[in-house]
Amino acid sequence: SLKIFEDKMDGYNIYITFENFILTPGDVGKKNQPNSGHMHLYVNDIKISRVYSEWFHIPGRYFNLKENIIRITLNSNLHDSFVIDGKPIEREITVEKK
Repeated sequence: SLKIFEDKMDGYNIYITFENFILTPGDVGKKNQPNSGHMHLYVNDIKISRVYSEWFHIPGRYFNLKENIIRITLNSNLHDSFVIDGKPIEREITVEKK
């Protein structure tokens, strides 16, 4: 799940929770392991960053539409998306520009 908090200085902070998945940033680019890897962060379908922690700050410059969609995907060490029934494991949240 995703929770979003407006940052007092700039942009937003997101908090990501998940089950049955281990973040292993030290293994990026190495052989894939079950239920471990990292996340990819997208804002309005543009990949912003890899995510290696439950918390992440997104600068305000990425929120330039009236409605902005943040999407997080679970990815393997070799960057493939984890899937269930052929669908990527991901969550989205919409942020309206003030």
